[in-house]
Amino acid sequence: MAKKKSLKIFIKNGSVVKALMWTIMGRDGSVMMGFPWETEEVIEEVVDENIGKLEDKDLISENFTGKSKISFHQSGHSKINSRMGLKEDAIDRITVKGPSFNEIVELQHLAEIYLPEDLPDSKYIPTEKDIVLNTTSAHSLPTRCTVSCVRRGEVDGSKLNNIFYDSEWEASHAFSNDTHTWIWTARKSRYDESNVDTLSVKLLGAPKWGNTINAV
Repeated sequence: MAKKKSLKIFIKNGSVVKALMWTIMGRDGSVMMGFPWETEEVIEEVVDENIGKLEDKDLISENFTGKSKISFHQSGHSKINSRMGLKEDAIDRITVKGPSFNEIVELQHLAEIYLPEDLPDSKYIPTEKDIVLNTTSAHSLPTRCTVSCVRRGEVDGSKLNNIFYDSEWEASHAFSNDTHTWIWTARKSRYDESNVDTLSVKLLGAPKWGNTINAV
């Protein structure tokens, strides 16, 4: 069984290195990612294919403050720290249902991380084992970082450029575990007019709602 692996993720522009995330590749294939500084998770919008678009005011929610993290499980469930529900007695940690890892063969888009202009400078010097998104040759700041997954062997290093059709430019770096290759892509989408004010995470998939607790 493969060992658990921990990496840091940086955005580099010339001599300036910004801290973005860390990631841990679990022995069971699960992947956890997190931010190295304290953030506040506030739910802005949830889209359910059956219910439609829901804003924070439409939900029962408990926001989270601290060092946020995202968990990607083999089942295809991805989770963040905040809790939400449609009813007071059915609040659970925010969970989004996507394809299980067994179902992921071709490139699967799992999360968008929208970036502010100012990210913290890194206290660490990246090593060859870390993920470095080199944006030195880009003509603008990255407005987002896209997290993707593909079955190992389906994408080689020469195909990491121009993954997303809506990009003005991209800078990607990948890491493979036993079964899959995970790709981080710093980019400028033509749909992004400017950077966001605060870091924002969008998980892609269907929301999983908690069950109502029956009184006995």
